Amino acid sequence: MNSVFTTISEKHPRPLQLSTWQTLLLRTLQPLNPSSRLSRKLLRTAYGKKLKHMCQAGAAFQLTPTSTPQAWNIHWKGRKLGTTSPFPNKKFTGKTLWILATGPSTNSQDLSQLQGMDVMGVNGAPAVCQKHGVTPKFFVSTDPDFFEHRMHLVALAVESGAHCFFSSNGISKICQHAPHLFSKGTITLLETVNRFYGIKQLTPQQLFQQAAADHDMVLPDASQHKVGWSHNLLKGVFASNTVTYSACQLACWLGYKTVNILGMDLGASPDGPVRAYEQGDQARPSKLEESYNVSILPAFELMASLNLPTICQTLSPHSRLPETVIPKKSYETALDDIRA
Repeated sequence: MNSVFTTISEKHPRPLQLSTWQTLLLRTLQPLNPSSRLSRKLLRTAYGKKLKHMCQAGAAFQLTPTSTPQAWNIHWKGRKLGTTSPFPNKKFTGKTLWILATGPSTNSQDLSQLQGMDVMGVNGAPAVCQKHGVTPKFFVSTDPDFFEHRMHLVALAVESGAHCFFSSNGISKICQHAPHLFSKGTITLLETVNRFYGIKQLTPQQLFQQAAADHDMVLPDASQHKVGWSHNLLKGVFASNTVTYSACQLACWLGYKTVNILGMDLGASPDGPVRAYEQGDQARPSKLEESYNVSILPAFELMASLNLPTICQTLSPHSRLPETVIPKKSYETALDDIRA
């Protein structure tokens, strides 16, 4: 029997695990407001426990495979709105990537010096990039809440020309709120391990066993299904409750030699703002505190234990992650290294 990772990365078209009655029921639910209580209840019934990760996208959303592997047609209420792009083939061997997270430390750094460099923004980074005149090469966001409440920043990223990597739930929010964006830029489906589109979830033990048999996947503990590492992004990423960790896996897969991470403060100051671009009543709630010790710190500890060909280092002067987990360097020194 093929593993889920073989199915995801090698089977084309992907055999979606939806029964005929599920497909028919979802079709009848398409006219309902996907955010309504009734819709959510019926979706849980339609998808069942093993496909519950698809409920948030709503019944109106559908992806269908194209003739190109890893590319999908995007449908909303039966109408095709666009097509995703496959993963890039180019490998950036020997180059440096700057991952721009949005911790408050970026407010004290002159990021205009990143103009012309390879920058990968995550979540609210488009606001920071716009402020400093930086055009990102890549953009990553997988949190449905971000798409629901910060669609204007999603639009900034897509319209900047960045190659965007979005979750299926995120793409469904674009269908609902800003479908015109599908004609404005390049969007690739980025999937979280065991939250694959149209594929039933494995139990923690099943996932652990299949990951152990796959040389591209690292999953040390069956009870910690979010704390892993993917060497092959066609097989998904481990999210670990922080999009920057997903971005690190993507950066390594793309072949970058050095990855400089800006703004990964991770709530170094408990009483201060979490993000550089919003604060006070306008800020969205953060689950950082409840996730840090459970999944974020263990994930970066795992990354530090791997013999990766890519060097990842943080340029945040206030990063909560200890230097024993991820090397620290000043922003100015990292810039000098590039110019040397």
